[in-house]
Amino acid sequence: MTTTWIPEQKLENYLSEVSPIVFLSSDVKEFAKYGFRRIKATVSNRKTITFGNRKYYVAEGAENFSNHKSTKVYISCFADKLFIFEYKDNGLLLGEALCQQPFEKPVYPEHKIESNEVELITKFLEQQGMVIERVSLIEKKDNGLTLTAAKEIYNRNKRRYRNFLLKLNQPREKIGTAMFNAFLLDCERQQRRTCVAPYASYGEK
Repeated sequence: MTTTWIPEQKLENYLSEVSPIVFLSSDVKEFAKYGFRRIKATVSNRKTITFGNRKYYVAEGAENFSNHKSTKVYISCFADKLFIFEYKDNGLLLGEALCQQPFEKPVYPEHKIESNEVELITKFLEQQGMVIERVSLIEKKDNGLTLTAAKEIYNRNKRRYRNFLLKLNQPREKIGTAMFNAFLLDCERQQRRTCVAPYASYGEK
């Protein structure tokens, strides 16, 4: 007996027999970074990108770029940061770069993009009243600073940081800058104590 092959019925029969595939937002959040227009760019041997008359510093994935020569890449711009991709069609994500100093707080598009480590550390320190200098923070992150370590360093020294608020008769922005500079010094002291593995005592490997 010959039966008519109807694609819609065949598909319905098949789907009724198999378990549906369920994706959580956490499973695909990284793929959201692939959905923007890409343009050609170059990462310098100093791990910087010049785009739109502004300088960006590689904040994630610095190990993917040469210290001796520039690297051709594709980039996608999202608010005040760049996603960096391999220099080929459908290239993989290599890292992210942050603008040296945003002139104003960026208005982020509705796309929900996961923050990188530097952005997470920045947010935490700003919540404590610090004024952040991005390039310096990126350097500390490249030397091993993590969000966990930043919180530990802050909590260990927060009484001294808060004294800046009480003792310095300066505008709040200058006090915030002084607090951040003190935080950087504490990071350097911690790095010297752990010298072989920066910040390792804070549980990060």
